[in-house]
Amino acid sequence: MTVGVILILVSLVYKAALWVLIPFCIYWVGQRLIDHHYLKTGKGEWWASHKLKDKIKAEK
Repeated sequence: MTVGVILILVSLVYKAALWVLIPFCIYWVGQRLIDHHYLKTGKGEWWASHKLKDKIKAEK
């Protein structure tokens, strides 16, 4: 009985972590690709992160 409850709790925590981590990872990788494209081409300023734009302004 105790083992079953522990397994259920572990599976719920695992599923919750996946529902949080997967979208965050997709966002993070996508934002890095957009920032890389913006640095390389100068296009896509609207999509680039504020952190990157602030860093570029500080360097000028």
